[in-house]
Amino acid sequence: MEWPLWKQHEDLARALWDQHGRRQALPLDDAASLERLERRLLTQWLLLGRNAGAVLPEDASACAHFLRCAAAWVSQQRPTVEDVVSALIEDGQHPWRWLLIHLPPEPLGPWLRTLGSVPALRPLCWEIARCQDTVLADLPEPSPTEDPDTVLARLRWMADHPHAPAIDPDPPGCHAGTAARYWWVRGACARGRISAREGLEHLQDMEGSDAVLRLMGVLGLPEALDTLVDALPRHAGAAWGLALNGTPAAVDALIAGLSQPRHLSDIRAALEAVSGLRLPRGPRGPRPLHTGAGPNPQMMAQSWWRKTRPRLHASQRLWQGAPQTPVSLARHVMATAGREADGLQLRLALALEAPPAAPREHWQHQRRRQLAAHVQVLQAISPQEAVHA
Repeated sequence: MEWPLWKQHEDLARALWDQHGRRQALPLDDAASLERLERRLLTQWLLLGRNAGAVLPEDASACAHFLRCAAAWVSQQRPTVEDVVSALIEDGQHPWRWLLIHLPPEPLGPWLRTLGSVPALRPLCWEIARCQDTVLADLPEPSPTEDPDTVLARLRWMADHPHAPAIDPDPPGCHAGTAARYWWVRGACARGRISAREGLEHLQDMEGSDAVLRLMGVLGLPEALDTLVDALPRHAGAAWGLALNGTPAAVDALIAGLSQPRHLSDIRAALEAVSGLRLPRGPRGPRPLHTGAGPNPQMMAQSWWRKTRPRLHASQRLWQGAPQTPVSLARHVMATAGREADGLQLRLALALEAPPAAPREHWQHQRRRQLAAHVQVLQAISPQEAVHA
């Protein structure tokens, strides 16, 4: 049977999926716009699912393979759990993995029980659970002999899911990897099990990484600033740690960092995020002969900062040029997608002592719906309250 405009639907689905991946990798993006793109993408998958076997049959690319899987997944002939498990055992990054996490089948219980019976796929159960609205009933029982990947996936779920049980009171042992210890600190801070200062002490014992530096900034403590400034020439995450810290001293460091050649794009983007400025870009290609040619980003930032800084006290935390209340911070989180939305959402979690929404990489309609509910509650509880969130 021939379907009208079939090739156009294939081309559009491919273009939308490519655009979705590129936008997920951006530092910051507009969440409402990304939500619209995701709705268009799902619509194209549903259209192609009406004849999933005819999707790009001659194309061997990874994108075409994903598109065929997505069309089959939303079709009336979804692959069986046995076929999916077999494919995932052979290739842990098979498209079925992404689709299970972001478009879980219903009922989900039999799938979780089957996945949980395969040791190599037990971590996937917790990754699926991390993006669901509710706490699932058929998750694997924790075991003292769990492999490190399963432990890490469960810690990620406990740190990020709005309704997961309280995270373990004790940190992972010294045998655990840095990633497991990082996720324990993140979850314990987000749920109020340990103070920000205790969290920072744990982080300072870890090897510096972009994730660790971002979390140091999220905690909002002045004691983290020396570490972040010292790491700025070596780690792009230090720039975003300073932006997420958001205090006047952190803004000082970002403005000074504009003179550094390494990670300049991240330093500039981080400063734009915390200040609300749109800084000029340097010219492409060779440097101009006259160093004074064109606007100077550092001079522009300094001019804004001279007017703004005297109105702030040392512990106020900025985003988009203004000190944040819980309501304004929740609105910013709701409006923001992209890689660095994770840190901003974590800042809100620390203010609420609970994760507020699904992870930033999940569907925006679900995440923004959860955040909108928080905005309404915060407006009702504290319409005038100013908190250094």
